[in-house]
Amino acid sequence: MTKHIQQIAIVGCGWLGTPLAFHLKGLGFDVRGSRQHVSARLDLTQVNIANTALSLTPELVCDDAPLLFDGTDLLIINIPPRRKSHDSHYHIAQINALKQAAIDYHIPRILFVSSTSVYGPDQGLVDESTPLKPVTESGKTLVAIEHDLQTSPLHCCILRFGGLIGAGRHPGRFLSGRKVDGADAPVNLIHQKDCIAIIQAVIERDLFDGSYNAVCDAHPCKQTFYEAAAKALSLELPIFSQMSTGNKLISNQALKQALDYSFIYPDPIRWVSEQEI
Repeated sequence: MTKHIQQIAIVGCGWLGTPLAFHLKGLGFDVRGSRQHVSARLDLTQVNIANTALSLTPELVCDDAPLLFDGTDLLIINIPPRRKSHDSHYHIAQINALKQAAIDYHIPRILFVSSTSVYGPDQGLVDESTPLKPVTESGKTLVAIEHDLQTSPLHCCILRFGGLIGAGRHPGRFLSGRKVDGADAPVNLIHQKDCIAIIQAVIERDLFDGSYNAVCDAHPCKQTFYEAAAKALSLELPIFSQMSTGNKLISNQALKQALDYSFIYPDPIRWVSEQEI
């Protein structure tokens, strides 16, 4: 635990949030978690993580809001926007409901899990000073949410994760056998274990004023990476064309410097070659 952060609430205990909750509890933090359905909370209960059902309709509907929010030092929001374009305002309202809960319960810090989709596909090498020019609806939604959080009275850290890989998300299955454009486009990925370790580092340094890109050091081209990933699982290779899908390459230097962080999996090709699923 840190001197200033002892109790942590995680909204969105799914593929990333659940192992994050387990990890932080193992470090001695008082972790609270939420999931939408009661039946999905069993694994949290089994390891003695206090939890409650929470839905965002987009209003906050929570079985036990005080359990989740009262006395919390840090609220981690890990809820991605839905893909349908007409859901943009809905998701913004969902996150605003959580922001208001943080204000109402006097939670001083928020960590918001965002995405590198806030950058456009044709911006080349980008860092945190690069103008945000998303082209997808989810990216535009995240830009609006980031702005709302950054202009709130709360201390907020925004982590822009690249494409997520790790346990249960082996990229060899993502594109196997499909026709894919953008053979030469660089990939911007991050392993689940690095996501968790980076969040831990943010907490330990109490770094809650800023936005950071979080991606692996290495950026192999799409064809090289996804062919290697498919081969690692003995799956059919994707079929690539040279049609451009952009040249976006995300810099992680600001995060590495601010957190003095070294990636557990700096090279995604090495990870898939080791067939760690």
